[in-house]
Amino acid sequence: MNIKRKLSSILTLAMLLSLTACGSIPTSEDTAIPTKSAEAGEQQRQEAKKAEQEQQESEKGIKIEDIMGEKYEQIYFEECKFIWKNYVPKSGQADNLQGELLREIEKLRYEAQNNGNINWDGNFEYFCDFISDTLCGQPIFSDEEKEKISVIMKYFKECGIYAFKFNNGEISDEEFDVMKIAYTEDNLYDMICDKIGQMYKNDPTPIPYEKNEKIYR
Repeated sequence: MNIKRKLSSILTLAMLLSLTACGSIPTSEDTAIPTKSAEAGEQQRQEAKKAEQEQQESEKGIKIEDIMGEKYEQIYFEECKFIWKNYVPKSGQADNLQGELLREIEKLRYEAQNNGNINWDGNFEYFCDFISDTLCGQPIFSDEEKEKISVIMKYFKECGIYAFKFNNGEISDEEFDVMKIAYTEDNLYDMICDKIGQMYKNDPTPIPYEKNEKIYR
């Protein structure tokens, strides 16, 4: 009887060893419960991967430095001239979209070129967002054109915010970078003006604009 039991035990052990070698029986490594540190490590890896992907996408996009280097001559100058003469009032906001867009971009141009954005406030910041959102919402522009508009208006806004911080003592004289306070060349402003002129040429009908009561500029 003892011999039979020994033989049975030996056979059972042999079968278990065979199954383990073939991978049929899960090992302790396979059934290990993930620890908090392991989960945190995986999350960090996923976040790092996502950040890397976003960085790669960002590098593929349009850069403001490339646009700034472009020499630009307006294509829709006559259209902009007409809008300015007929749709932009001498003071206050326009009652049509084309006129208001042109009024706002010229306000931004004047503040940057003549005042170095010293008067920058929430109104100018609103102009940047409104122009960008409005033009990027027009179906006549391609995705690339919309991206370019967005990059330009974001840059104007960044310059203005930098000027505001400097004028309010948030940036010291030692930290101050004159190249960041205002963009004074015409090319970027002319590019935005042309998009407004192109809007008018595509459809010359004045688009009603509801004046923003919070805007005083």
